[in-house]
Amino acid sequence: MVYDVGTWAGLGYAAIAAIQLMVANMELEHEMPKLSGLPVLILQGAEDRQTPLRAGEILHKQLAQSELNVFRSGHNLMPESSDAIRCCAEWLADFPMRSSKL
Repeated sequence: MVYDVGTWAGLGYAAIAAIQLMVANMELEHEMPKLSGLPVLILQGAEDRQTPLRAGEILHKQLAQSELNVFRSGHNLMPESSDAIRCCAEWLADFPMRSSKL
């Protein structure tokens, strides 16, 4: 089954755009209310020089429904870590269950 992640749990593309903007600009304080109460998966490379681990830790701390997973990789998680791919697939497989609790 193929899901359109943008419409799961009524998130819509605006929420996904807000997440991308937040991460790109690291202006967390202005964007955090838009993510409040939503399930969020944070994948972080321990050796990432573009987005330091501290950024993922701060994001995780501020999002009550988040899950932080750190992998031995740099900025390009998916090509560098099969564990990151597996983690993402498992999280997405459970997403309908997470979203039903909203």
